[in-house]
Amino acid sequence: GGEGTDGDSGNERSVFEPYTDLTNREREINAFLTTLFTSQRITRVGFMFGFDVYRLQSSYPHLPVFKPGAEVGPGQTPFVVEILDMARFAMPQVPKFAVSLAKLVDLVIHIKLDKKQQLSNWAQRPLTSEQTRYAADDGHTVVAMLDDLAARSPAALARLPNFA
Repeated sequence: GGEGTDGDSGNERSVFEPYTDLTNREREINAFLTTLFTSQRITRVGFMFGFDVYRLQSSYPHLPVFKPGAEVGPGQTPFVVEILDMARFAMPQVPKFAVSLAKLVDLVIHIKLDKKQQLSNWAQRPLTSEQTRYAADDGHTVVAMLDDLAARSPAALARLPNFA
């Protein structure tokens, strides 16, 4: 085969021009997710972060960022703050088992989340404007909880490897 190919059939993908079958939007998504998941300058804050990664992998299994060997996935991303773990450290009253995001948000920052969008069909594309708004609010509440928990318990923040 030609230089940079895996064989002689001409059908193999060149290692120098990988994933040329992606749309421009998919290339942009892939670049964003690659930076998001691999940068050591970004602290990721989430509630069940590994499940969020799994859902992204399910929605975009063809993206290079999720291919075997890409080193992206639950437990592989650096600097992940699991907000539930931090809350349990900072607030002993947080239950040890079966805590939903809505319950945690209520306990920490005293806001009631509307579960209607949480229970909607997130596999269907495109997402509705209500789902997009819910996702943005969801991300904001997790960051608001991080700020609140850090103020309550500086020791909880000091436990994080990139804040110590």
